[in-house]
Amino acid sequence: MVVGGGEGQVNAIRRARELGLEVVVSDRDPNAPGKVLADHFVQADTFDARATIEGARRYRVDGVCTLGTDQPVLTVARTAAELGLPGPHSVQQAEQATNKRLMKALFDRHGLPHSPYRLLDGRLDFSVLEGLHPPYVIKPVDSQGQRGVRFVRDRRELALHVEESLAFSRDGHVLVEEYYPGDELTFSGWVRQGRVYPLTITDRRTFSQFPHIGICYAHTFPSRHYHRYGGQILEISRRTVEALGLREGPLYFQMLVGEHGPRINEIACRIGGAYEDQFIPALTGVALNDLNFALALGLGGSGSEARRRRESGEGSSEGRDPESPPWVDEADASLRLFSYPASGSLAVLLFFARAGRVQQLGSREDLRAVSYTHLTL
Repeated sequence: MVVGGGEGQVNAIRRARELGLEVVVSDRDPNAPGKVLADHFVQADTFDARATIEGARRYRVDGVCTLGTDQPVLTVARTAAELGLPGPHSVQQAEQATNKRLMKALFDRHGLPHSPYRLLDGRLDFSVLEGLHPPYVIKPVDSQGQRGVRFVRDRRELALHVEESLAFSRDGHVLVEEYYPGDELTFSGWVRQGRVYPLTITDRRTFSQFPHIGICYAHTFPSRHYHRYGGQILEISRRTVEALGLREGPLYFQMLVGEHGPRINEIACRIGGAYEDQFIPALTGVALNDLNFALALGLGGSGSEARRRRESGEGSSEGRDPESPPWVDEADASLRLFSYPASGSLAVLLFFARAGRVQQLGSREDLRAVSYTHLTL
């Protein structure tokens, strides 16, 4: 089962079908693009664990996974736990990776560098902000896609807009964080048996339309900060994995680089949503989607931790445990054989456009004829 059937998941759904897997897709949108690619469809909001669990039970799925967006990671963990399916994360780990209130507390406990912050709830007790220096960024603690994220210059502006941000929080809290000017970047990697395999560090090219900030329009590789801060970024990532207690699975850590060096901003335990499942394999040869499927099904090296949890009684799946097919070993080898850092250059552009009509398409053959291009669409 792939939780989410949007544009960020369609490449993975296609790949699963290519591998001969029977695919169930869940999404709240009955017209989700992933629906027509799947064998079965469950209409369930990706935030709705109960509806997702019922759909997974109905089709007797052997594994569940997601990619591309944050909150479904928690839905996947709850579904796997409820049905005794393999999976890389406990519910607690998934909560820490999807709720910024718990995430920041984790950073505090383990001394990870991050921006100072406070939490506000519906009581709006601004006295808790003492010692926090404006300007601020306010964020719902458990939303996604930058919903409710806003830059405010001072407490007066905060008071005007905090309830708007609270409306996007199911948890009932917003994060008020000191604004840290600088550049944004993303560390992507994979964890195997507790070891971090770094894959890419990309610059997040962003623009701001105040009060909205950090709107990403492109990822570029290699990062302009790699030579100065690459070692620190990797060390922060390793410490974060250790803090979470992660043993297996994908990593997508967003960081800020400014006057005081790298700070971790947000973490996610999933493949990124800016076509990372396409551009990272193009750069590295690492078969990310195949690793994700193997992990969800408890197969091969990628599924070793999931299988251990199930056999030790932490999971009780009645699903099949077949001998690993060849693609599992090939995916495992692609990770082990990759030599970090990758060579080459890449830019992924994320277009923002109103609805319209495509007037003309260029020639794919002409693009393929250019030696330095890798066409993935």
